[in-house]
Amino acid sequence: MLGTIGKPAANAAGAREGDTERMSQRRGRSWKRMAALLCSSTLAGCALFTPLPKPSTLDERLQAMPSRDLPLQGTVRVHWDEHQIPFIEADSDDDAAFALGLVHAHLRLGQMAVYRRIAQGRVSEMGGPLATDIDHGIRILDFGRATAATETALPEPTRRWLQRFVDGVNHYQATAKPLPLEYRILALEREPWTVADVLTFGRLAGTDVTWLVWFNLLKLRHRSDWPQIWARLVRTGGDRTSPVGSEEQQDTAADAETLGTLLGGIGRTGSNSLAIGPQHTKTGAPILANDPHLGLNLPNSWLIAGLKSPSYHVVGLMVPGLPLFAIGRNPQIAWGGTNMRAATSDLIDVSELPPSEIASRSETIRVRWWRDRTVPIRSTRFGPVLSDAPQLEDLELQDTSVRWSGHQPSDEISAMLGVARAGSFDEFRAAFARFAVPGQNMLYADADGNIGRVFAVRVPDRGGPPPNDLILSTKAAERTWQTLRDAEDLPATLQPARGFIASANNRPRAHGADVGWFFSPEDRIERMAALLDDAGTVDVAQVKAWQRDVHVNSSAELNRVLVDALRTSGVAGTAAPKHAASTS
Repeated sequence: MLGTIGKPAANAAGAREGDTERMSQRRGRSWKRMAALLCSSTLAGCALFTPLPKPSTLDERLQAMPSRDLPLQGTVRVHWDEHQIPFIEADSDDDAAFALGLVHAHLRLGQMAVYRRIAQGRVSEMGGPLATDIDHGIRILDFGRATAATETALPEPTRRWLQRFVDGVNHYQATAKPLPLEYRILALEREPWTVADVLTFGRLAGTDVTWLVWFNLLKLRHRSDWPQIWARLVRTGGDRTSPVGSEEQQDTAADAETLGTLLGGIGRTGSNSLAIGPQHTKTGAPILANDPHLGLNLPNSWLIAGLKSPSYHVVGLMVPGLPLFAIGRNPQIAWGGTNMRAATSDLIDVSELPPSEIASRSETIRVRWWRDRTVPIRSTRFGPVLSDAPQLEDLELQDTSVRWSGHQPSDEISAMLGVARAGSFDEFRAAFARFAVPGQNMLYADADGNIGRVFAVRVPDRGGPPPNDLILSTKAAERTWQTLRDAEDLPATLQPARGFIASANNRPRAHGADVGWFFSPEDRIERMAALLDDAGTVDVAQVKAWQRDVHVNSSAELNRVLVDALRTSGVAGTAAPKHAASTS
């Protein structure tokens, strides 16, 4: 179907504590979980008791898209396919960005409004008093810390692209009748978007995934065997499937259980990306396949769109509210990626800093159905004092700051716009010069048969041995953060001899550059390599099937070990199962 936008009418302690203290801590955590559950239930209840809108037809949805009296320079056409995926054609980049803002708002305005408030620590405005601790923690992390400096340093074309995108979002929000259901359920107002809002939300989208590991590791630092636990984690990269030698065999069963629970979030999730050279494909053209492994949410985490303007001809996946193509293709190149698990952050002990070096301010959290709450926010030259977050209060940490690349100015928007315009590997790599977070293994394929990879990140130069603790001293932090490395400094890969490049959140082969400590096990990367080695030449249908493959080598090996143990012990008797590969 085709929608036409006419010419203008006007221009996100000790190893063990007493039973009483442990019970008290458990009760505290239970209350917090209950509070979070009640908050979720409250939001769900609002939805339950708010009448749902009447179902609308595709034609009715398209008619809701503004098409008259728009501030455009020329004619813009928005083509909609049978899946309601839009493709924008515009005679100018300004109009393309404006139409992109209209489209994002038309499809996902309610989702974008929620994302924006999460990034700014304003969940309580939607969920009430049970969300104030969440907002306090988010405001301490301060996703907008570098927003002003980033906006000031934007190249003029990027600034204008963002402003026109925001203009499109605001035009839709101001004229939409009715507003999305989220506005009624969560009592949201027609609050105009700004370029700063987009940049702050982009920082939320760039969150360092190692923070999730930290929050579990911090619970173990009081243990007497913490140095051994930390050393093992750093040595193995967090791989639960790594071989266990004589030293590790002395670990207790409790240690193994703790580590398994601790790293469950690393081993079970992740993304796959595969660039296959023309020598391995049936068509003689490279194939790039990417699976971000995000959940099947409604609304979805991604928005599919395309556009054509003087500077762009691109289709791909976008995050609602961000005017860039994270995964996509243009007529010459295609790109995808996986999270690097790069260590773009450090925890730093600032407890010995003099009071004069710790700044403090107060922020007011607006609370739905309740009185507003004022919370303290402290920061140092290293970064926000994360130990003040309510989520960490049970850990009784010394004053601890978080230093994060995302708290410094960078320009991911310009980087990804540059990727969308790129026509060669050199242009692709150069586009990431100002990219910082989240660290990505960016894979590449082009119409000339080339495949490649770039480490897109800004990370401290972590030369020398790994740190001896999760929390650094101020001296160690100053030394570590003296030099930052980016895509131009880190090694890149072009036309590898093996004829393919695979990435699965595994430890990057960065030729001596330590970019992180905790990675996914090698199972997925090994499986992709094995499938390609066995296949000979492949086509797109085979690669699609691989994306649904769930074989795990380490699980298959564990299966064999358990079956052998059952047979040896005699427990299984004559009914012992045959060895079988696990598909968990």
